Amino acid sequence: MYIQNALENWQKKFAKMGLEIQDTTIYTMLFADDPLLIAQDYENLEYMTKKLIDEYELWGLKLNIKKKTKYMAIGDTSRYLQLEDGKGITSHVNEYTYLGVRVTKDGNLEPEINDRINR
Repeated sequence: MYIQNALENWQKKFAKMGLEIQDTTIYTMLFADDPLLIAQDYENLEYMTKKLIDEYELWGLKLNIKKKTKYMAIGDTSRYLQLEDGKGITSHVNEYTYLGVRVTKDGNLEPEINDRINR
């Protein structure tokens, strides 16, 4: 409940920063307590992440920045995501698994499809 409220308040702070698909802008995907942020570029991701941390703190929630939080840039140069006020540095990855689906930096889902076929 708190996470949903925090995300709703957080989304109000952005205008077209997520991924626009037809008439809808997607900012995040959420499963249980695992949010996945979606941004067009590094600067938007940095801003959105900082604001999400601030919003979570208002609700008494905390992101596990140092151990569990990672980010991946599809089709862009990856670099560390530096957060202000000692809130941490988020490292980039070339491959990420979310809800059991592996996505690679180049956006290629073929390795995931081949893994599923070979199971």
